[in-house]
Amino acid sequence: MRRDQQTSRIQQRRGVTLLELLVVVTLVGILSTAVVGRYGRAIFGDFGARTEAHQLWLDMQLARREAIRTGQPHTILMSGSARGPWSGYQIVAGSAAEARSGRGSTIGDSRTFPEELSASGDSATVEFNFEGQAHRAVTLLLAGPHRSWRVQVLPLIGSVTVTETTSS
Repeated sequence: MRRDQQTSRIQQRRGVTLLELLVVVTLVGILSTAVVGRYGRAIFGDFGARTEAHQLWLDMQLARREAIRTGQPHTILMSGSARGPWSGYQIVAGSAAEARSGRGSTIGDSRTFPEELSASGDSATVEFNFEGQAHRAVTLLLAGPHRSWRVQVLPLIGSVTVTETTSS
């Protein structure tokens, strides 16, 4: 009979108590607050640079596909000065000259880069023709606090690549 009582006690204690769960959640909260307070902005800034570089890559792929589909050139037009720093970009149905003069039609919403991100490059426009070829080779750099991402466009095939670089 004694063995049955011990077995029933063991079977009754299968889960964790509410107090134990509360202690663990509180400790995790305190530790995560300390980590975010210490490293938060830099970590989030680096993730922001990566996210924006990949979003720019996706938008360039969209512009290229639309140029092929419609038979009309499509351009990525950066906002700001010719070589940067840029505050964002937009996709324009039309050539680079039409995009700069405002004659092309904008596709979707303009994108704005976060403040902690520095964006620059060797051209403020990336134009794709009806065959999906880029007008010229373009290199764009999106830099976070510790990491940078290079977006490169190859002219003949219109290929767009994103690679991580080290910040200086």
